[in-house]
Amino acid sequence: MANKQRTPSRSVLAYVAFIDLAALVVAIRITSVDWGDKLWPLGLLVGLSLLAGLRSVKLPVLKAELSANHPFILLALAAIGPRAAMLVAVCGVLPTWSKSKPHQFAFNLGSLALSAAAAALAFLACGGSIGAPAASLVGPLAAAMAAYCLCNSLLVAGAISLQSGASMFATWRGLLRHFALSFATGWTVSVAMVAAFSELLPWWALLAVPASVALVGFYRALSLKLQGDAADKHAAATARVSGAA
Repeated sequence: MANKQRTPSRSVLAYVAFIDLAALVVAIRITSVDWGDKLWPLGLLVGLSLLAGLRSVKLPVLKAELSANHPFILLALAAIGPRAAMLVAVCGVLPTWSKSKPHQFAFNLGSLALSAAAAALAFLACGGSIGAPAASLVGPLAAAMAAYCLCNSLLVAGAISLQSGASMFATWRGLLRHFALSFATGWTVSVAMVAAFSELLPWWALLAVPASVALVGFYRALSLKLQGDAADKHAAATARVSGAA
């Protein structure tokens, strides 16, 4: 999920700079493990995240953009480690550089990296262990997905609130209401992929692709619905004004 604004205010630019600086500091200090022979599985997840980023969906009504790379972020976290998860998250943003304004692109990089870090901290705090069997990671991955969703939506709501003056809490609640189901889907897919990743072969992570495609379809349907609802409200308001006249 990424903020989409037209004209950045100074407060928004300062907010973006703070988010990016925080993400850099966290990336340096966060717990990590030796990737060793996991470089090629990491490359596979990076590639899948890049592909997911190419299929991101804009939601103009909510001033947000969604991509379906969070299952790959969680898989990278559980199988390789926190920094791998942050890398996979950032790579999902890279394909959007040509269609985003500089401050939007910078915000997307920092916010998704911080969200992945929040997921990693929740995962470890709930007893998650890198490379552990999937059965023992169901709870930690649920906590990681919840932390990712909460952090990402809060960061986006903060940017929208600064730019538009809308209530941050109301904006955040609206984002959660629309996106919680998709993030829950990402959790279930990631648990299945961790099981396949550890018990079979890393290439089985490709099985997450159909689920990601389905999430993209959900995002597009949601976008059309929100735009239709907004158009209906505008038409109703216009009709009321015309009737009053």
